[in-house]
Amino acid sequence: MNSGFKRAGTRIWLLFADASMKKKLIVVFLFLITLPLTLTSFISYQNYSRSMQENTETYVLGTTSELLDKLDNYIMDIKRISALPLFMEEMQAKLTQPGRSFDKLRTVELSILSINNIKQDTTSVYIIDNYDELYYNLKTDGVRNDIRDNIPYFRQLAKEADGLPVLLPVQEVEYSSGSKDYVFSVVREIRDAASITPIGIIVFDTSVNVMAKTVNELDAITKGKSMILDQQNHIVYDSDRSYITQNNERWPFLNRLQGKQGSFEVDWEGEPYICTYMTSDKTEWKMVSLIPMKEVTAKAKLNRNVTILATLAITGFALLVSIVISHFLTKPLSKMSKIMKQVQAGNLNVRLHVRYADEVGLLGKHFNQMVGRIEELIGEVTDSRLLKKEAEMRALQSQINPHFIYNTLETIRMMAELNDDEQVAAMTYNLGQMLRYSLTRGNETGTVQSELEHLEHYLYLQNMRFNDKFALKMDVPPELLRTPMLKLVLQPIVENSIYHGYEKYGGSGEIGVSAYQLGTDIFFILSDDGVGMSKELVDKLNDRFDKIIYEQGTGRGIGLQNVNERIKLHYGKEYGLRVESHFGKGTKVIMKIRSSS
Repeated sequence: MNSGFKRAGTRIWLLFADASMKKKLIVVFLFLITLPLTLTSFISYQNYSRSMQENTETYVLGTTSELLDKLDNYIMDIKRISALPLFMEEMQAKLTQPGRSFDKLRTVELSILSINNIKQDTTSVYIIDNYDELYYNLKTDGVRNDIRDNIPYFRQLAKEADGLPVLLPVQEVEYSSGSKDYVFSVVREIRDAASITPIGIIVFDTSVNVMAKTVNELDAITKGKSMILDQQNHIVYDSDRSYITQNNERWPFLNRLQGKQGSFEVDWEGEPYICTYMTSDKTEWKMVSLIPMKEVTAKAKLNRNVTILATLAITGFALLVSIVISHFLTKPLSKMSKIMKQVQAGNLNVRLHVRYADEVGLLGKHFNQMVGRIEELIGEVTDSRLLKKEAEMRALQSQINPHFIYNTLETIRMMAELNDDEQVAAMTYNLGQMLRYSLTRGNETGTVQSELEHLEHYLYLQNMRFNDKFALKMDVPPELLRTPMLKLVLQPIVENSIYHGYEKYGGSGEIGVSAYQLGTDIFFILSDDGVGMSKELVDKLNDRFDKIIYEQGTGRGIGLQNVNERIKLHYGKEYGLRVESHFGKGTKVIMKIRSSS
């Protein structure tokens, strides 16, 4: 499974990586804008919903407390009213009398009437004396049919309470008129004021309709349903009046009503609700409120929908802005890509028009510089090839006549040996070796040893010509002798020294050749003790060597310049010749080449 996710992630990344820069910028802009906005909206919705839920629970619990206090006060008023017979001496005197006389009936019922008028909502008040005589005042259509059957039960409850009022659970009663109602009752003993002995009981029946106003007020606030439970968790009253007197078996969540108050989420009749409850300290009745979750989160959902619309609007605007911005950002890159294709096709005359000094503009500037540099390098390579061809042509031209002469000299040498003229034969031999070395085609390079041998042949002929005026002193390490090097570079330098340092002035001297290796570079130092050169001429020669300036015509430095050009063409621009000289103190030519050519 992890590998599947990994492959999917890789494919998505490749799709993104292969996309154009414009598409990447649009995706990045949308991601950076919509992700924080979406997360912020989600967190805001969650916090707002939670806050609304908490505030609703707090408010409903506060309202429930107020309504429960009203109900408690109503019941406490009935309990207090139930103590009034203790202060009605005339009624107490009549209740102690046996029988049911007219005078007794009138006195007791007038007392009941006065008691019943204290609370307008009281349904009925019943008084039963110790002789089971029943007296009452009703605000219903008739007497409850089970009143006499319940007298023993009422007496037992009143007796166990020892003079205190007893609150009974809700009961369904039927009246003599045939109508039915649900009532809760308060029962209390009536005691003689003098002897404190029981002389009867008083029963208050109150319709649960007195709770309708309280429950309706709560329902109007919560937009849900409410119910009141007694001490045994029997339903005293509910919003629909459908479950009065039923126990909590129908709704298991009522078993969670622990403690004085609280709230929790519950699923009731297929809908999510918040259940809040509060328990009365006086009656131990519980007022329960079921608040529909949809009502609690209605404003939060409205806020969420507005946020979603705002998010979509901002996302659309961000998409438009990102398209515009990415277009302007990638337009120079697109132009550069097209120009690069033209350069790739060989058109080096194109340039990118740079308008701004940002990173793209800087890139365009460097691109233009790069194309210009490529043009320069191509020009330099072309010039180098032309120079090389020209140098080869000059070398070829210089080899045509010596080649003819070489064959002729071989004939002369053979004739000199036949005539026993060893000196002529030696001169002819050395000249022939020189010509053979220089005329070898197809290979530009020889070895250090072959180059030194060629130099020795040349000096032998010069000494034969000038009566041994020149001495050759060589100091080359043996390990360098087999090193490959460009041919015909030492002899022109020595020839230049003989011609300009000695021959013009008829002098003689010593020519030195030394070499050493430094890293991958080899340095040859060719020195003479001739007349030397002025500083101006030295500077001019070195400047020519650095810039590869070739001047047509004759004059000092032409041979050296040709050697310098060949070295640079073969080894690179950092190699070549360098002249050191002082007038009257000789000349030193330093040649730098690479050891592995």
